[in-house]
Amino acid sequence: MKRKSTPVQSTDKTVAMDGPARRGLTGPILVGGEDEPWISGALNLALLLTRTTGLNAHVLGVVRPLGLPMSTLLPSDYEALEEGRRLQHLERVRRRVHQTVGNAAAFSTGAVTGSPAVMLAREARQRGSELILLGLEDKNAPGRTALEDEALQVTRAADVPVLAVPASAHSLPRRALVAMDFSASSLRAARAALVVLDAGATVVLAHVQPAADLESGREGWRDVYARGAAALFEQPKAALSAAGDVTVETELLRGDDPGPALLEFARKGKFDLVASGMQGAWGADRHLTGSVSTALLRGAACTTLIAPSQASG
Repeated sequence: MKRKSTPVQSTDKTVAMDGPARRGLTGPILVGGEDEPWISGALNLALLLTRTTGLNAHVLGVVRPLGLPMSTLLPSDYEALEEGRRLQHLERVRRRVHQTVGNAAAFSTGAVTGSPAVMLAREARQRGSELILLGLEDKNAPGRTALEDEALQVTRAADVPVLAVPASAHSLPRRALVAMDFSASSLRAARAALVVLDAGATVVLAHVQPAADLESGREGWRDVYARGAAALFEQPKAALSAAGDVTVETELLRGDDPGPALLEFARKGKFDLVASGMQGAWGADRHLTGSVSTALLRGAACTTLIAPSQASG
C-alpha cells in the first residue's frame, strides 16, 4: 500500500540547529574495545581524530558477566573469577591496540564487566565523550549482522552519536551523505558528521520525498514539495557551510521507502560516510524513523553515523 503524506512545509516551528556547527571534536573519543581484527577500522579513525584534534582516545573493553548462578560460587570466588576475566580481556585489548596503532600516546585502555551498550553509554557520559566509535566486520562478512545488532543497542543507550566503522576503513571520510527529515535528530546527525570529516570534504544533505506524493493527481505537487524542501534545507546548509572547510550540497530524492532510496544514492555517489538521526519527527509512519537508521547501518558498506533522538545533557 502506498504511503500518503503531506508536503514538506517551512513553518515557524521548523527545528533549527542546536547551535553553531563546527569542525572537529571537543571531547575525548571513546572506542568499544575488542581483541578482533574488525576493530582495526575504528582504531584507525580514532588515531586520525586524535592527530587532527589533539584529543585522547579511550578504548574500553566490556566483558559480559558469566551466566553462572550466584549460588554455585561464594561471592568472593565469583568476584575473583570476574576480575580475572576482566584483566585477561584488558590485556588482549591492549595488544590489539598496539598492533593496530602502535605506541600511540593519545590512547588509553580499560575494561569493565557488564552489558556493552550500558557500559559504553555510561563511560561516554562520565568522560564527556562526544562520540563513540565501534568496529564492524566489512559488508557481507559472516559476523557482520551480530555486530550491527550490538551497534544498534549502543545507539539506543547512548546520549552521543555512534560511529560504526568497517574493518577496512583507513582514512577520515571525505564524502558524507546525511539523511534529513529536518527533525532535531537529523540535524544532530549533520553536525556530528561534520566533526569527523577530512579537510575539504563534501556533505550532501538528502531528503526523500515519497513517490506516492507525486502520484496524488494534484497539479504542481512536485514543485510544491520541492519548494518546501528547499526552504527547509536553507538553515542547515548555511550553518554547516559557516563551519568552513567543507562543501555542502542538498538533494531531494524520491521513493516510497527512504532506506533503499538513500542506500542506492550512497552507492552511486561513492560516499564513505552515511549519517542519520535515530528518530524522525513524524513518528513510525513517516520518513526517518529508527527503522531508516537501522536500514542504513545494515545496508551501507561504508562508515555509518547514528545520532541520538535526544541531545546529551
